[in-house]
Amino acid sequence: MAVLALAAAPAAAQETTPPDTLLLFVASWCAPCHRELRELDAIAAAARPARTLVVAYDDTRATRAMLRNIDANRRWPIDTPARRELRRSLMQRAVGLPYAVLTDHRGEPCATSNQGLTAERARRLQRSCAAGER
Repeated sequence: MAVLALAAAPAAAQETTPPDTLLLFVASWCAPCHRELRELDAIAAAARPARTLVVAYDDTRATRAMLRNIDANRRWPIDTPARRELRRSLMQRAVGLPYAVLTDHRGEPCATSNQGLTAERARRLQRSCAAGER
């Protein structure tokens, strides 16, 4: 019996993609990503009511340095194997960077962008998600 209880525990604590969240995937070598980070406040305001989090595409020293300038509350750290798997899964739809994913109230992707995000594009993602378009 104890073995069954232990086996079930990880499933209950399974990591999920953050609900109602705009995830901006960035890397130090991505020039449009730097522009997105400079416009992060405007993008985040346009994406409301979703919160906006920045996600490191890679774990290079340069990308880590780039993210040091972003408030910790605005980052989605890829610090567990489960989060690395979620990042990999979310990036399967990307054709490269820049890339952004908006999630619905269940944490399911409801809109994506393969263009550099601006406030207007963030509003369009929000409208698309609200309309139930995929």
